[in-house]
Amino acid sequence: DDIDGLLAKMEEEIREFREQRIMDAEDPNILEELADVANFAFLLYAYLRARGVRDTKERFIDEFMFIVPEQGRVYCKKT
Repeated sequence: DDIDGLLAKMEEEIREFREQRIMDAEDPNILEELADVANFAFLLYAYLRARGVRDTKERFIDEFMFIVPEQGRVYCKKT
Protein backbone atom coordinates (compact mmCIF):
# COMPACT_ATOMS: atom_id res chain seq x y z
CA ASP A 1 0.00 0.00 0.00
CA ASP A 2 1.00 3.62 -0.37
CA ILE A 3 1.44 5.87 2.63
CA ASP A 4 -1.81 7.76 2.00
CA GLY A 5 -3.75 4.50 1.90
CA LEU A 6 -2.18 3.33 5.15
CA LEU A 7 -2.88 6.67 6.80
CA ALA A 8 -6.51 6.54 5.70
CA LYS A 9 -6.91 3.05 7.14
CA MET A 10 -5.28 4.10 10.40
CA GLU A 11 -7.57 7.14 10.63
CA GLU A 12 -10.56 4.83 10.17
CA GLU A 13 -9.31 2.60 13.00
CA ILE A 14 -8.82 5.68 15.22
CA ARG A 15 -12.41 6.70 14.46
CA GLU A 16 -13.63 3.21 15.42
CA PHE A 17 -11.60 3.36 18.65
CA ARG A 18 -13.13 6.74 19.53
CA GLU A 19 -16.63 5.45 18.83
CA GLN A 20 -16.03 2.40 21.02
CA ARG A 21 -14.70 4.60 23.82
CA ILE A 22 -17.84 6.75 23.66
CA MET A 23 -20.21 3.75 23.54
CA ASP A 24 -18.52 1.67 26.25
CA ALA A 25 -14.92 2.16 27.30
CA GLU A 26 -15.13 -1.01 29.43
CA ASP A 27 -15.99 -3.28 26.50
CA PRO A 28 -13.04 -5.57 25.65
CA ASN A 29 -13.53 -4.62 21.98
CA ILE A 30 -11.87 -1.29 22.75
CA LEU A 31 -8.56 -3.13 23.12
CA GLU A 32 -9.01 -4.72 19.70
CA GLU A 33 -9.73 -1.33 18.17
CA LEU A 34 -6.60 0.09 19.76
CA ALA A 35 -4.57 -2.91 18.56
CA ASP A 36 -5.81 -2.19 15.02
CA VAL A 37 -4.52 1.39 15.35
CA ALA A 38 -1.16 0.07 16.56
CA ASN A 39 -0.96 -2.39 13.66
CA PHE A 40 -1.39 0.39 11.11
CA ALA A 41 1.16 2.53 12.96
CA PHE A 42 3.61 -0.38 12.68
CA LEU A 43 2.85 -0.81 8.98
CA LEU A 44 3.57 2.89 8.45
CA TYR A 45 6.83 2.52 10.38
CA ALA A 46 7.83 -0.48 8.24
CA TYR A 47 6.84 1.40 5.06
CA LEU A 48 9.13 4.31 5.93
CA ARG A 49 12.00 2.05 7.04
CA ALA A 50 11.78 0.13 3.77
CA ARG A 51 12.22 3.42 1.94
CA GLY A 52 15.41 4.24 3.82
CA VAL A 53 14.18 6.56 6.56
CA ARG A 54 16.59 6.16 9.47
CA ASP A 55 16.18 6.93 13.13
CA THR A 56 18.22 9.48 15.10
CA LYS A 57 20.75 6.92 16.35
CA GLU A 58 21.47 5.66 12.84
CA ARG A 59 21.92 9.18 11.52
CA PHE A 60 24.27 9.98 14.42
CA ILE A 61 26.37 6.89 13.68
CA ASP A 62 26.56 7.80 9.98
CA GLU A 63 27.58 11.36 10.82
CA PHE A 64 30.28 10.57 13.37
CA MET A 65 31.55 7.09 12.50
CA PHE A 66 32.92 5.23 9.54
CA ILE A 67 32.41 1.49 9.97
CA VAL A 68 34.22 -1.25 8.05
CA PRO A 69 32.32 -4.42 9.04
CA GLU A 70 34.58 -6.75 7.04
CA GLN A 71 37.57 -5.63 9.13
CA GLY A 72 35.68 -5.15 12.37
CA ARG A 73 36.86 -1.53 12.54
CA VAL A 74 35.16 1.68 13.55
CA TYR A 75 36.69 5.07 12.76
CA CYS A 76 35.64 8.48 14.03
CA LYS A 77 34.75 11.03 11.34
CA LYS A 78 34.50 13.88 13.85
CA THR A 79 35.85 14.49 17.30
